[in-house]
Amino acid sequence: MTMSKRQLEFALAWSLACCSGFLSAAPDLKLDPFARPNLVENQAGSGFDQSPETKGVVFEPGLRGTMRSPRGSMANIDGEIIRIGEDFQGFRLLRVTDRSAVFEKFGKEYAVTMER
Repeated sequence: MTMSKRQLEFALAWSLACCSGFLSAAPDLKLDPFARPNLVENQAGSGFDQSPETKGVVFEPGLRGTMRSPRGSMANIDGEIIRIGEDFQGFRLLRVTDRSAVFEKFGKEYAVTMER
C-alpha cells in the first residue's frame, strides 16, 4: 500500500498534533547540569595579622584557575592542581571560591585571587 502525498501530509500533521500534547505535559527539569553548585562556604575572616609565627612569611603564588564541586573543590596554583585539604609549599588549602583560594599556615589564613 502506498500513500499519496496528501495522505502522507495528513499522517504527519496528525502525529505532530498528537505528540504536541505529550510535549506540553513533559515535566520541567529540576536539575541544570551546567549550573554552579551551591556550596556552603566557611565564613571565617582572612587573617593577615603578623603574629610571631607568621612574621616574614611570604606567600604569593599564582592562582591560574579554580573549580568548585560538592565532591571536592580544587585550585590551579602555578600549574599544580591542589585539592581542599592538600598542602602547597607548607600552606593548606582551606576553601575555593569562583576567583580565589584561601590557604592556612600557623593558624592564619591567606587569600590568593586571580588577576583579571
